[in-house]
Amino acid sequence: MKSQVKRKSRIIAHLLGFLLPGAGHVYTGRKKQGCAIFLIIVGLFAAGIFMKGGVLPTSADFLSFLCAAGRVGSGLPWLIAVLTDLKTGDMLASFGEIGASYTTIAGLLNLLVVLRISDLFPEDE
Repeated sequence: MKSQVKRKSRIIAHLLGFLLPGAGHVYTGRKKQGCAIFLIIVGLFAAGIFMKGGVLPTSADFLSFLCAAGRVGSGLPWLIAVLTDLKTGDMLASFGEIGASYTTIAGLLNLLVVLRISDLFPEDE
């Protein structure tokens, strides 16, 4: 399977994977994996937003900024949430903290998946 990816750009695959979860895998020819990654990461992110998790820091402490930085890893779903009214969560809501954890996990998981794209390319590149 690696020989099929040889003519593809590693940089474009990483950028696509970061911007839209699973798009890097689809670009390299792994459509089923890309679709599964998309459904899992975007579903996890959407569940976190639905639970009023939010994507921006809720306080000025270091851990809050670190979690918000992890959420950026979701790519386009994060950008859509920031540009709409979904950017601020409600930590006082019954599931607000759990939702914030879901959005953070979705972002960090996408970053791991993007790093995994390197394994799809031959070693000689």
